[in-house]
Amino acid sequence: MSDAAAIIGELSDLLGAVAWPLVAVFLAIYFRKDTSRALRAIRKRILSSQELSLQIGALRAAANGFIEQAAIASRDVILRASPPASPIVIEEATKALAPAEAAAEPVEQVRLAREAVSERLRVLLADHGAPANDLSLDALAIEARRLGLISPEVEASIRQLSTLAGVVSGSGATAPNQRAAKAFSSLAKAVLQTMPTPD
Repeated sequence: MSDAAAIIGELSDLLGAVAWPLVAVFLAIYFRKDTSRALRAIRKRILSSQELSLQIGALRAAANGFIEQAAIASRDVILRASPPASPIVIEEATKALAPAEAAAEPVEQVRLAREAVSERLRVLLADHGAPANDLSLDALAIEARRLGLISPEVEASIRQLSTLAGVVSGSGATAPNQRAAKAFSSLAKAVLQTMPTPD
């Protein structure tokens, strides 16, 4: 009897050991269509996320190319339309943009360059008795043009600068690279060189 009990005990242990794998195999066979559908969906999502990453990379490259080309084109227009700047004006523009050019992150470079132009416009407008503290960069440019302090080309370049800065700060997908930030800074420098110096 003890042999029979030992055999039954061993069979019970064996069935306990293979029961869950047998149930898993049975369930896999029984639900194979659903399982394969779920695996295909997972694979499709993984592939679509990889495609999305590639598309975001392409968007970043296109945005950086746009920022760089627009900034360079606008800079060239403003420099051709304006008389050459004096060395003192060039030096002041360089000093105003020094924090932007020293910034490590391209987004910070763009923000500081935009702020340098905004600050110059605020000072210029304040010197001529115009309130300018709460105005956006576009509004500052419009007001300076209205007062005859800047030319239409300079106003257009400032507004282009404002638009590009908005594109850059609007989304992480369009974060500028170093080349785009440098082109943006060169546009800001050209704008500063063509504006009158504050009194």
